[in-house]
Amino acid sequence: MSKCTVMSSTSFSVPRDGEIFISSVYERCEDFISNGIWTGIDILDFQSWWANFSIPEDRYFAACILDSLIYRSKKQTISLIQHLFQRTIPDLVRLNPMPITAPDNWIDLLGSSCESGVRLVAAVKHDDPPTKSSHLIMRIMKQEFSINEDFMITPDQIEDFVLYGINVFIFIDDFLGTGDQFTEILIDEAVEPYLHTHYVAYVPLVAHETGVTHLNNVYPDLKLSSVELLDESNGLFHSSSCCFNDEANDNIIAKAYYYELLKRKDIKIQDQHRRGFGKLELAYSFEHATPDNCLPILWWKHSQKFKPLFRR
Repeated sequence: MSKCTVMSSTSFSVPRDGEIFISSVYERCEDFISNGIWTGIDILDFQSWWANFSIPEDRYFAACILDSLIYRSKKQTISLIQHLFQRTIPDLVRLNPMPITAPDNWIDLLGSSCESGVRLVAAVKHDDPPTKSSHLIMRIMKQEFSINEDFMITPDQIEDFVLYGINVFIFIDDFLGTGDQFTEILIDEAVEPYLHTHYVAYVPLVAHETGVTHLNNVYPDLKLSSVELLDESNGLFHSSSCCFNDEANDNIIAKAYYYELLKRKDIKIQDQHRRGFGKLELAYSFEHATPDNCLPILWWKHSQKFKPLFRR
């Protein structure tokens, strides 16, 4: 089956050779799970999620989503963190010099017992639970890269460390979607004033251009970079995505079918969030968590008629 060809129908349907595509995607996913490539996904959970789709059109729709899915296992997340320290942060401070001398090796600097002059800041609010994903990323940094936990703080501690003489604060996170959550952190935790007087950076592992644009416009003094950057083509129903563009369907037909599928599966979610928060309509998940910018059909757990694939 050829993807990204001219659409010839007005309702969602399984194209020619679609059944072959469905089988091939399903078998590939089972192989990824069975061979330990997609760690963190139980094969029974995957089969339960697949069982949500009983008719050919549903199965083809699900196969298209799986074919576009970006899944980051724990090992891949560790690789993203390594890239963060070895390339992303060094490149950022080269373009936006710090008030202290940049180290040759960030892992060595932050793993030392000597004062680094830098604090890694979890992208959380003071009342967030310890299960927040930015806390988990910081724990991985400590466990896998021996980063000194004395250099890890939360936003509500920034004021104390400013008085101590620290001038560089680097916010750590796994995912930047629309930028709304990070904006709330800057406001609620009173970090905004330090953007003008100190070196404050935000370096999520993955960022969507929507959030990057928003934060750059609202906070021009914030230094921002990410390991991986997503754009509108990652939106499954966007016109620049090839997810559903075949000889039978297009993005408009697929989106309409998706809304109808949500109703059939009793996935009751506010209209503005049906395509994920911010309408980013992503299929992206880490082993440890799935961003709410992803399609709810991947993680929704509040319907007796539907079994989720991922946890939020």
